This record gives sequence, C-alpha cells and structure tokens, in this order.
Amino acid sequence: MAPPGAPSGAFRGASRGDIEFLTDDGSVIAADEDVVEIAPLHPPRWTVRIAWIAAATAVAALIVTKPVAKPDAQIEAPVPTPVATGAPLGQLGPALWVGGAPDVLDVVRLGDRLVVLRSGSLVTLDLATKWVLDTLALTGAEAVLSPARMVVDPDGGRLWVVPEGSSPARVLEVDPADLRPIRHVPVAPAILDAAALDSHLYLATPVGLLDVAPSAVVPVRLTAPSGPVDAVAADAARHRLLVLSAPSPGLLSPVSISAVSRGRVSVHRVFGDLAKGSLASVGDDLWVGGYGDFGTVLVRLDPRTLGPIGTTMAARGGGGATVTAGERDIWVDTGGPGLWCVDADSGAILAQWPSASAPVSSRLGDAYVVVHGSVHSILLPESCNG
Repeated sequence: MAPPGAPSGAFRGASRGDIEFLTDDGSVIAADEDVVEIAPLHPPRWTVRIAWIAAATAVAALIVTKPVAKPDAQIEAPVPTPVATGAPLGQLGPALWVGGAPDVLDVVRLGDRLVVLRSGSLVTLDLATKWVLDTLALTGAEAVLSPARMVVDPDGGRLWVVPEGSSPARVLEVDPADLRPIRHVPVAPAILDAAALDSHLYLATPVGLLDVAPSAVVPVRLTAPSGPVDAVAADAARHRLLVLSAPSPGLLSPVSISAVSRGRVSVHRVFGDLAKGSLASVGDDLWVGGYGDFGTVLVRLDPRTLGPIGTTMAARGGGGATVTAGERDIWVDTGGPGLWCVDADSGAILAQWPSASAPVSSRLGDAYVVVHGSVHSILLPESCNG
C-alpha cells in the first residue's frame, strides 16, 4: 500500500419487462437554432457501436424474449430555447496513486470510497486518506475484456464491470464494499451502453434491450424494440428507464426515445437523425446528447413529453457530445479534450476544464475524472455542484 502522493501512473422491469417501442417517423429532435457546432472528434466509447450491427441477427436467437404492452400516443413538445454561453476555466488536482502504470479506464464515486477500474484490476481508495483499501485482479477467472466501464446500482449495493464492444463477453458483478466477485454473466451481443435500476442491470445492444436480473445466469431480451438500442439510462426520480432506439447505432439515423414505467412505454417520442446518442437523468432534468444533421445535439427534455425544452452552448462545434449525470449538474464532453459542468435545469455553463474529458464521476461538492490513464480530483468552483 503506497501513501498519498506516490507516483501516479432497472428498473425492475415491472411485470418483468413488458415494453414496446414504436417505429421512427422522422420528427426533428430540435430546431436548427437549438443545435451547436464543434470540430469533428471521435469519442472512444462511440466507435465500438458500428462494427456489431451486422452481427445482430446471428446472436438474437440466443436471447430469451418477453411480452410487451401497448405504448401511449406520441405527445407534442415545446420548442427549446437556447441559453447564454460562457465557460469559466476550472482546475484539476494532482493525480491519485492507484498503483502501477497509468492505465485507468473508469472511476466511480461511491460513498466514502472511490472505485477505480484499471485495465487489469479493480481498486478502491479511501477518500479521506487517499490510501488503497482493496484490489481485485481481473485476470484468470475474473478477467474482463477491455474496453470496459463500471455501472453502479442507484442504492449502491451492486457494482458491475461491463465490457463494451466485445462479442461475446462476460459482465462481472462484484460487492463494492470489499470487491468480492459475485458472478459472471455471459452476454452474446456487443454491449453499447448499460444502466442499473432496482438491482437489475440493463444492456443496450444491437439486438435490443437486455435485462440481467439479480439472480439470473443469462440475460433476457425484452421483446421490443426489435432492432438495436443505442443508449439506456435510469431515470430514478420517476422510477423508469429512458431508452434511445436507433436502427444503426453509431451512424446518423432516425432515433426514438421512450420512457419505460410500470411495465409499459408511458411516453414515446420519435426524433430526427442522431448518432452517438447518450442520455442523462439528474433529479427532474433529462438530457440527450449526440451528433445531428447540424453538428452537436445537446437538448434538455420535458420529463412528461420527452420533447425538447432547452439546450446549452457547451461543446461548440460539429463532432457530437456525450452527457453524463452528476448529482446536481450534468457533465458534457466530446471524447477529446474539453469537459463542461452544465446546470441541469437551465443549461448554463458553470465551468470548463480544457484538458479533461470523460469518464467523470461526481457527488455533491466532489468530482473525479480520468486524464491520460490517471485519476484526478476536479477542483470544483462554487458555481459547479457536481
């Protein structure tokens, strides 16, 4: 164990998944004035999505299916209103020592600990002392394909290591208290995104949305949508899932967003073209990010209708952007240098870190980010709550 400062290197698908998605009809996600342009970039998490579309049919037969219920009718939404720009510059703290080379893939703030995913191990740090508490080697029986990310259940009782883009792959569940391995779950299709709700893990894949129940040994595919799912997020405030359905994940194509509640699609909205989509839920605020016909798409959604009601001037240009939920704010990144803290309610830019990017994890007044394979604390200004 090294001291601080050493070198760095589901929603229980109520009714067990009664979900249905509608086909896209081409409605536009937002008006032209709601979209902001930035220089083209290529986020690493997005590049894994395209290669597996052709394999969707071959693996679909390996997954169990569930019935669905009829969705509500589509609801019209108000036109979004852009907000003022501005990006005060923030600073990063020194790199935290997690042992070994700078090969960190992901970081999660969990209670009084920081969980760090390295290319060959999981590490927990005590946030008060910055000392390493536990280490789990991800080799042999516990090996997980890279790239990978972590997903935490909202109640903090479950932690999954989820490989992205590999097919087939295995999801590893561990006890976040002591990193004790609990189980491996084999997954046939490539995983594009993941979210947890009510101790269930939900996986977005080219063959649909998969449900990994608490005691399941294999995932179960929810019957709809019949095509690929590009992104999924837990909307814990409304006890539901948000699902972004795209016929060609990673490519510019018509998409739809659905809210899944109490075993049925409670709200459904068809958008225009979107690529590299992501979803984030912070309290009562919902956001979608990605790349559209005119460049970056960053839109706040009405939680009742899923229609656009606001945007932000963060991440200007044309390469697309990803949204990540904090506790009070959202984080916006482009996959390259540039990280923004954005007010989840107004869309106002609260701070910017030009040298940082995702992955990022935060709680109220505390945030951490991975930069060049090392974990750094984010020195939050008073304007950014995290």
